[in-house]
Amino acid sequence: MARQVLQVIDKDIPILITGETGTGKEAFARAIHDASSRAGHAFIALNCAAIPETLIESELFGYRSGSFTGANKNGMKGKLELANGGTLFLDEIGDMPVQLQTRLLRVLAERETMPLGATEPTALDLQVISATHQDLRARIDQKEFREDFYYRLNGMALKLPPLRERTDKSAIIANVVRRELQHLGDYQIDEKARQALEMYHWPGNIRQLMSVLKYAAAVSENNLITLDSLPDEILDHHSLDALDTEQETGVVKEKALSKYAGSHEGQLLLDTLKKHRWNITTVSEELNICRSTVYRKMKKYNIVQPNDIY
Repeated sequence: MARQVLQVIDKDIPILITGETGTGKEAFARAIHDASSRAGHAFIALNCAAIPETLIESELFGYRSGSFTGANKNGMKGKLELANGGTLFLDEIGDMPVQLQTRLLRVLAERETMPLGATEPTALDLQVISATHQDLRARIDQKEFREDFYYRLNGMALKLPPLRERTDKSAIIANVVRRELQHLGDYQIDEKARQALEMYHWPGNIRQLMSVLKYAAAVSENNLITLDSLPDEILDHHSLDALDTEQETGVVKEKALSKYAGSHEGQLLLDTLKKHRWNITTVSEELNICRSTVYRKMKKYNIVQPNDIY
């Protein structure tokens, strides 16, 4: 994918990036901008889903002084003018109102913009990168997205895979740790925590990964992120056996709970607790899981320690 992008950079080809929410579409767009000859100019992002429909036109096209009551007396440059010479990133383009698509289509075709109240158009020289998590072909069928606008934006289509499908999760985790935690200190992730992070399904993709690692760093000790540092949402997704495997001579050896699932897992945990007279440390050692996971699983299966165990 990266090689294909490098081939079209600076070729005046609009780029459309698709993918689930949180897959890093804006970060990828910024990387394209930084690798282009426009890197010394502005990268202007507009989230088409976050701006009220009544304001998005002024955000895009801007206005001149005195163009309407209540306007800024000095006027306001729109995103198109601000991005002139650089890159305009239209995030969540699938949520742009149809009538505004029509006007923007004309602007992109003619490469000039006419702010409200202006007497002459402003020539535009910019790279346009759009992004969406929506199926634009389906939106076209539903008459909610213009087909000609779609083809104007889709000079090159890039689809970012969700984090759960990435084969380079280990490298992504390392990059996020370096980028997001570097200013806090030199953080390391132990092997079991790394395994849990790599096995998780990440519905929120890289955005969720960033939040999880920031939390883990905040609650970790001695700058070491362990299983105990990870939030419940990561550990509770897996059965205990999924977290407790080890690599031996190239063969994965399943641990104590590998043959259990669902209520069987709860029964094994209860039996082990009774066997060790509810000593959580001993139970965690036998099952080769951390103490916090024992408590989480006790809560999950409504296992309550009796008062008269001695």
